[in-house]
Amino acid sequence: MKFYQALRSRIVVSRVFTVSLLLATFLLLAVVLVSLYSDIPVSNFTRDPLAIAGGRPFYGLLSNIGVVMGSSSMALCFFSYSLLKAGNASRKVLYLVVSGGALSLILLLDDLFMLHEHFYPRYLGYGEKAVFLTYGLLLLIYVVVFFDRIFEKSGSYLCCFVFFFALSVLVDRLPESFLPMHHIFEDGSKLLGITSWLGFHSSACYNEVQSHFGLTSPAKSTDRLELD
Repeated sequence: MKFYQALRSRIVVSRVFTVSLLLATFLLLAVVLVSLYSDIPVSNFTRDPLAIAGGRPFYGLLSNIGVVMGSSSMALCFFSYSLLKAGNASRKVLYLVVSGGALSLILLLDDLFMLHEHFYPRYLGYGEKAVFLTYGLLLLIYVVVFFDRIFEKSGSYLCCFVFFFALSVLVDRLPESFLPMHHIFEDGSKLLGITSWLGFHSSACYNEVQSHFGLTSPAKSTDRLELD
């Protein structure tokens, strides 16, 4: 039985690696084709943006940290989903975790490639207001569907995310001369929002995994050892 489980685990890992390798190869081929079709140097697609623009390493520091946090949220959700699915967790728990990962991916791609500022308005005809309303609607659906599980232990993190994200959008609408160091308020609020988003998913995923597999916290385990 242990041999079968170990073999099954190796097969799953091999499949994940194979799919990842195929996707990376497809991306490289797509970059080459787009470069040839658009007459844009292939180096513009492969090099770091700061190297292309000739910027300094600390340019976009807060934005880059936000992308790292967003990636962490997405990875945490999808990894927790794989654990819970292997443990035959309920559909609602699985949907909660994978939906959080999907929302994290959407927000991550928007932030990384500035989709709401350039891509959506130019190619899809959706302005920033329509995009933000869509994001707000998706978040509202997420909260309504999983309200009981979200606010059981992790609701405060999500409330902080909503507050800071709304504050960032509000400041973005103000003239830059309205506030001193305008971008500290705008981008700083966004960073605090992403931090809250990561905190929310860290708490939610930890609670779901702990509850499903019957794990005990390190503090409780230490207390039991002392009692024994």
